[in-house]
Amino acid sequence: MIAVPQRRRQAPFGTLLLALVLFIVLIPVMGSSDLGFPVLRVGFSGVLIAGLWVANEGRKVLTLAAILMLTNLCAQWLARWILDEELDKTILRSALSAAYLGVLAVTLMRTLTRERSPSSDTLMGGINVYLLLALMFAELHIVTECLTPGSYQQGGVNLVEHGGAMAESLHTPFVYFSFVTLTTLGYGDVTPMTPGAQFLCAAEAVIGQLYVAILIGGLVALWIGGRVVEEKESELEPPEAGGAA
Repeated sequence: MIAVPQRRRQAPFGTLLLALVLFIVLIPVMGSSDLGFPVLRVGFSGVLIAGLWVANEGRKVLTLAAILMLTNLCAQWLARWILDEELDKTILRSALSAAYLGVLAVTLMRTLTRERSPSSDTLMGGINVYLLLALMFAELHIVTECLTPGSYQQGGVNLVEHGGAMAESLHTPFVYFSFVTLTTLGYGDVTPMTPGAQFLCAAEAVIGQLYVAILIGGLVALWIGGRVVEEKESELEPPEAGGAA
């Protein structure tokens, strides 16, 4: 029997990447406007739905991701009728968001570590994981600040007092702070003040550096190795026979 090669499943990493980039761009643009609150909800809902498409790594993982996605959607749109305190709504939304983003990041990393052939899909998956990690830690920073106001300060002012208690208003400084920490730039304008916040920042910086050094470096090496193999195979191919005299 002749084995028919199976076509590799192309995960829709491009859709998730587009949703992530649009949401991140919307945060500083819409965060302080009157329409910012509903627009950011719609943008994050798009990230939630696009993320479920790439969580198809087995029934258990897909079920967990689907449950987290649905609870996230409920928390984003229905928390105002479930909880009274604004800080409680923020903690609920951000905690569920961090859990879902973390599941997506781990699932994608498992997918990428099993890849043996380079593709643009693989590289987009690597970028997706990096953005997911940044957003996940941003949500964890928000939870930390809401649970213990004063854990982070900007210009000597607590971020809850500086930006208000709603998650949408806190996303702007904390997403910025998360990317600065993940890339270890450390501008110092937002400062962790408590041991819990400092430990979370240290963990994010370490994870960010290890991810770039190990996984992204491995993906680039895989891409280069694949190109080299393709060039060698093309060199070994026999030349086409010329036409009859």
